[in-house]
Amino acid sequence: MCKERCQSQSGNKVVDDFIGTTQTDRARKMEFVPYGRFKDTKLITEGGFSKIYNTTWIDGPISDWDDEIKMYKRFGETI
Repeated sequence: MCKERCQSQSGNKVVDDFIGTTQTDRARKMEFVPYGRFKDTKLITEGGFSKIYNTTWIDGPISDWDDEIKMYKRFGETI
């Protein structure tokens, strides 16, 4: 059902496949995480055009859906 409804039509197969995967594959689900949901952010290194940080995601990624409370379960703090 979602495969038909969720198909992107950007005209770029690579982009469409990526969007489709992030919408239908729970293990690869993309979500926006506000900066305030991270803690202990530390700069590891920088050079060229980038900076690399290490941080702890307070809530962690989605692990499952809880049908009783209608909310995602999460793994908890994740580095």
